[in-house]
Amino acid sequence: MTEQNKCLVTGDDLNHVMTRLRALPEETQQLEREMVAYRAEAETHKRVVLAQAEEAGGMAVLAASLDAPQDGKNADERKRQMDWHLAHSEAIVQAQVQIARVERELADKKTDADLCEVDVKAKYNETRAMLALADLYSRVLTARETPSYGRLMK
Repeated sequence: MTEQNKCLVTGDDLNHVMTRLRALPEETQQLEREMVAYRAEAETHKRVVLAQAEEAGGMAVLAASLDAPQDGKNADERKRQMDWHLAHSEAIVQAQVQIARVERELADKKTDADLCEVDVKAKYNETRAMLALADLYSRVLTARETPSYGRLMK
C-alpha cells in the first residue's frame, strides 16, 4: 500500500470544506434577511390587513344590528329576533369569511418565516460541522508530519 492510499485527507476534501466555509456566511445572512422580511411582512399583515378586516366585521355587525327588527313584545323575543337577524346577515357572513381568509394568509406568512428560521438553523449547523471537519483535517495533516504517523498507518 502506497503512502498516498493511506492518506485519510485528500486535497479535494480540504478544498470542499474550505469552499463551503467561504460560502456559508453569505448563504446564512441571505436566509436571515429573508426570515426578517417574512416576519416583518407577517407583522404588517396582522397590524393592517387583519385589523381592517376585523373592523369591517364590527361595522357589519353594527349595521345589521341597526337594521334588525325591534318589534318583539319582551326582551327575550327581541333578543331572539336580533340573534336570528345577525346570524342570517349576508354582510356579517362575508366579513367573517374575509377575516378567516386574512387569518389564513397571516398563518401562511408566519409559517414561511418559521421555515426560513429552520433553514437558518440548518446553515448554522452546517457551519459548525464544516468547522469541526476543518479542525479534524487540520489535526490529520499535522499528525502526518509527525514521525509516529507512519507507524500508526501500518
